[in-house]
Amino acid sequence: MTPPSGEARAFNDRSFTYLGDYPGGIPASQLVEQATAEDTDVALFAVGLLNVWIADQEMIQVFRARAEGRSWSWIGSRIGRSRQAVWERYRSPEERNHFDEET
Repeated sequence: MTPPSGEARAFNDRSFTYLGDYPGGIPASQLVEQATAEDTDVALFAVGLLNVWIADQEMIQVFRARAEGRSWSWIGSRIGRSRQAVWERYRSPEERNHFDEET
């Protein structure tokens, strides 16, 4: 198994892919455990994968919240960011174009 980039990675002498829907993904609970390993190589690699997974989950949930009609303020309050920071990161192409036309 190889990560989506096609680059093979070793993790406790096993090849694997990222979390989630990718074939052979590692459960988040296992990565959380590995993130506190004595071996800093294993621990830091697990932390890196958790960061990628968390960023993916954040994006998915923000888009779901917007589809449900939630405001940027509401979303920002749930993830600990300002309304503006969330809007700038996740706004749709239509919102980007509308904003750019006004400035």
